[in-house]
Amino acid sequence: MVNFYYEALKEQGQSADDLRDQVSESLNLFGRYLHTAIRALKNKEVKCRWEQVSGYEYQLTPKSKVYQWQLCTEILIQGDEPGWFWITKDLDDEQPPCSDFQPDFEETIRIGKGIHAQKIQCSSEQLQRQGSRWRLFLGTEFEAKQINWSGYRLEIEPIQAVPCEPQNLRFKGEEIAFSIVNTQPLQLKVRAELHQGDTLQINDNEYAIELIRTFDKKQLPAKVYQYAEGRYWTCNQPKLTLELCEIQDITSEYLSTLTPDKLTGENWDIEGYEAWQVTSNNIHWTMEKRITQTIKPKDERLPELTFDLTITEPDKKWIQLLEDTEENDDRAESGQSTLEHFFSDNVSILDANDPKKAYRILKANYEEKRLLLAKDKSANSVYPPKDTHLKVKVELGSLRKQQDAITKLRKTPPPQLKGLIQLVNARQQVQWPIFPPKPVENWTVLTDLAYDGCDSQRQFVQKALATPDFAILDGPPGTGKTTTILELIIQLVERDQRVLLCGSTHAAINNVLERISEQKLLDKIFPLRIGDENRAIGVEEFQYDNVLKQFQKNGIDSEQLLVDTANLVCGTTMGILRLFREEKVNLDRGIPPFDVLIVDECSKTPFQEFIVPAIYAKRWILVGDVRQLSPFT
Repeated sequence: MVNFYYEALKEQGQSADDLRDQVSESLNLFGRYLHTAIRALKNKEVKCRWEQVSGYEYQLTPKSKVYQWQLCTEILIQGDEPGWFWITKDLDDEQPPCSDFQPDFEETIRIGKGIHAQKIQCSSEQLQRQGSRWRLFLGTEFEAKQINWSGYRLEIEPIQAVPCEPQNLRFKGEEIAFSIVNTQPLQLKVRAELHQGDTLQINDNEYAIELIRTFDKKQLPAKVYQYAEGRYWTCNQPKLTLELCEIQDITSEYLSTLTPDKLTGENWDIEGYEAWQVTSNNIHWTMEKRITQTIKPKDERLPELTFDLTITEPDKKWIQLLEDTEENDDRAESGQSTLEHFFSDNVSILDANDPKKAYRILKANYEEKRLLLAKDKSANSVYPPKDTHLKVKVELGSLRKQQDAITKLRKTPPPQLKGLIQLVNARQQVQWPIFPPKPVENWTVLTDLAYDGCDSQRQFVQKALATPDFAILDGPPGTGKTTTILELIIQLVERDQRVLLCGSTHAAINNVLERISEQKLLDKIFPLRIGDENRAIGVEEFQYDNVLKQFQKNGIDSEQLLVDTANLVCGTTMGILRLFREEKVNLDRGIPPFDVLIVDECSKTPFQEFIVPAIYAKRWILVGDVRQLSPFT
């Protein structure tokens, strides 16, 4: 029987049957694993111990924002005519020649040995001191690496011509951002404070500079604090745009550096805090003691920064879950903590001693493994009876959804999923297409090429817009991956494309949504956050149930319309399963409903989890760090 699905997907020179067999062989490995896991976990219950969490809840909110002032310098790169050489080393001392280097100009320079040795007469004009280095003019006909002159044995290297298109630029060993002002001669605006006599490395070659313009430090505000060369902090935002100074709001980054030992205040005890959490605009924690005085950073670099302190009385009855090694003699088959099962969507928590007593979750702190429980439909939190265990049935919905996705991809893959089929096809049968990047006229977030890495971020966005299947963004923490994702989402939405954003952690998803709100992009982007409200910390307004309530207030009671209207649907790779289980929402209508799936922190996502959202998209963007530990390490 002809399989029309694989007839549409086969590569040139490959039969549909061969492709189907290859795909089945690859995917059956995952199918068997899921079948075994479901059978092992069916009807399994997991128990845990618990203890009360007490204390005041505190929130610190900065009274002003923190701004970074990065001074810039406009410079001219000094080039040389061909024939100039750096004197890099005195071979007898194994050191560069010092400032009192004085050869005898009446003696000739010898290049080579014996009868083939060459001699050059050199004048004082051909030897020059530049910064801390000496340079020598020998002409273009010599390619020597070593010369003998006036008793010195010297190592030399040619001075490179100034490049027309610098690829990278380093100052004192550190790479710095730059933009090209002019190419003939090469004039740059660099994101650093430079001085006359400094040298730069361009494309790994060293060049002297000539200062054209520097930032006038008289323009700095009165209360400004230097924390690095050419970088300052202030709590005041300037009203003017300064040409040679880049000013950036770094409040969120600054707060993330504030650990308890960097704060001070009366009764402040760094041993007494719990549940320390930093969001983009606040710091939260709990503590048994009540603090009565102002808390502020100890950081002497920013003494003007103060905070508003909000204290909430301990009326909520949080409990801390504790693993019970006696009741659970093995960890979950996935290799995760057994406590993970208590944080699954739609889970019902039972009293292990009396299964008729059930609790629902009011709020959850997944990172700290804490719960706020209630009985029935009550909004008041309660403690379970003392000395009891809690238990849940292992939730199998996610494994079954993975099993369904693997089966669909194996049996009935539509043409739009050709890229996924190529992943499991025989490597020799696959030819991944080569494509040019798609140009972008207007940038929204990646606007300043002077920022380090901005050009590379733009290049990735242009490639991701053009890819017919996959694009991969790899980089360690702090390299701007989230900013790149944000720009890509904006560009996709402006092209009327729908985006499905997934990540392994709730924090990764919430961070992107916070940035969308901060950048005032809600006139373009209609985000929908899938998952429980207690996981959507800081972005509750975008959570599915809350947005649905707003729809209903406006007389629209259609979950299908809600999902179809959103151009950015996001959630964790596990939490997004709720959307696929909604009976009132149909996403399986023959053609994948999303144009692009973006998976953040993809190195934490197993293949079978990735496939669940992947079959609902036509292209796939994978973002992560290849050096990050895999989920099974």
